[in-house]
Amino acid sequence: MSKTRGYSEEATRFSRHWWLGVGRSLLWIGVVTVLIWVYADMSHTDIEQITATVVLTTGGDKNVVILSKPDIQITFKVGGSRSQLDRFKRKYANSTLPFDVSRDYKPGKNLAIPTLSIVRQTTEPEKLGLEVRSVWPDTITGVHMDRLVLKELPVELAHTGATLVGKPKIVPENAKIRVTQTAWARILKVGPNPVVKTENLDLKQIQPGQTVQKDLKLVASVAGEQVVLVTKTANVTVKVAQHTDTKKLTVSVFILAPPEWAENDTWEKYILVRKDKLEWRPVITVTGTKADLETLEEVKKEVQAYIVLTQDDLKPRETVATRDVQIRFPQELRLKLVGEKPKVSFQMKPRGAAPAPP
Repeated sequence: MSKTRGYSEEATRFSRHWWLGVGRSLLWIGVVTVLIWVYADMSHTDIEQITATVVLTTGGDKNVVILSKPDIQITFKVGGSRSQLDRFKRKYANSTLPFDVSRDYKPGKNLAIPTLSIVRQTTEPEKLGLEVRSVWPDTITGVHMDRLVLKELPVELAHTGATLVGKPKIVPENAKIRVTQTAWARILKVGPNPVVKTENLDLKQIQPGQTVQKDLKLVASVAGEQVVLVTKTANVTVKVAQHTDTKKLTVSVFILAPPEWAENDTWEKYILVRKDKLEWRPVITVTGTKADLETLEEVKKEVQAYIVLTQDDLKPRETVATRDVQIRFPQELRLKLVGEKPKVSFQMKPRGAAPAPP
């Protein structure tokens, strides 16, 4: 009785079975090698330092604006596998990271935003299995986000070179602007009746009695504050009365303080520190008829240049205050200031405290 063989004979070298066996062996070697490399990559954690620039935005909300510095450079460290770190670095090193502040924060003057949350939201390292280890600076402070409000103000013609017969005809009479709530509050402190001015209309070459009609651009500034113009132009019709001239005049700026400051000990406790003393002796340009300008030379000491102080100026602040200088001419003279009002910078400091503002 013959015995059945319990094993197969070894395949002939270079035969079909031999090549299949070699292929299976190489396949397993490859799989094991890949697994070893993957495991090594997963088990070995590296750290990469990334520098990027955060740009603070308000997304698509046109009613909110960032008034503080919008771009801040940050440095952060990310840990994880070498391959994913390389991929992350290629994408975000020296990149810009836009961050919508209005999504998570309400308008305010001194917002503090953790940079860790900014990095996580803008780069999403967790999706690559990475971890943010540290961020510097850890917080962006002093972020000022303000809301824009819509206002409608009268349009005022700015002109030089001549006086007018009657009032100018301006179409439209009122202009719409968008202005931040903070700036609007400052505008109202300057005066209760703000206006939007046109660009200057020079009437020097227009003969007396002649009528002029012209489209003029509006100036995107009200009482020294920047605004966004909704109404951008106005059509103006004027009739020239007589030509005027201009004259330069140096004035000394004085201060008007609340009356109670003279009655209590305010001036004993505080001192007004000027940033630049030359600012307080500005040279202004005045326009008027030749006769009025000649009279001005005789009564120039009656021209008043001043700023108005308020109780708010006594509040502690890190920066200097900047204020428009109000100019008042003698009532009997038909004179006007040419251009923007001069500005002065100052700070009310407790006596014996820090020296002049930088």
